[in-house]
Amino acid sequence: GQNRLNEPGVKAVVFNLRDVTERQRLELRQQALSNLGRSLSSVSEPGGAAEIIRDVADQLFSWDAFTLDLRCEKTDRTRSILSVDTIAGQRGVVETSGGVHPTSALAKRIMEHGGELILVEDPVRPLPDARPFGDTGRPSASLLFAPIRNRQKVIGLLSVQSYTPRAFAERDLETLQVLADHCGGALERIRAEEALRASEGRFREIFANSPDGIF
Repeated sequence: GQNRLNEPGVKAVVFNLRDVTERQRLELRQQALSNLGRSLSSVSEPGGAAEIIRDVADQLFSWDAFTLDLRCEKTDRTRSILSVDTIAGQRGVVETSGGVHPTSALAKRIMEHGGELILVEDPVRPLPDARPFGDTGRPSASLLFAPIRNRQKVIGLLSVQSYTPRAFAERDLETLQVLADHCGGALERIRAEEALRASEGRFREIFANSPDGIF
């Protein structure tokens, strides 16, 4: 461009600049979340819901690892619904869906006190209070964690991670929490329906195998 102050008769120029980057980011977030509830409403099992949430996270973040865990209500354990890691340049599921494990100290802290952005400085080392998964020889450098809530009840934990240092910022943590809050109600419904189906299955088995007459 050129300096218009050098043009004859022009004494001053007023520049009106707008930062559209943040607006575009919020619009992208809203677009990604707009159909989430409708998609989750048609799912009846946690694994399918986790895959939908992973796809939305893929639109919102640049990540190398993804986890979605649900809290076991009656025990101090966590159920792994979906864990994805990038190994040799390829993303893949690295744990069997539905695996139950002790809740890590990090997960307990986040579910009790709220989400966290963790940026590990060089050299990158594993977090001492986290549960390792996937390629345990390659620790994440940037990590986002958010509790999954249904109203005031915390039902699980959502995380996206990157091997790139300082890949996330505080606004990304806020976006992850919005995503977690959007899916909390659906995940609680799916978990309740799953428990009901299991209960009905036990009663059917009792009925079918009973030597006595049952009305």
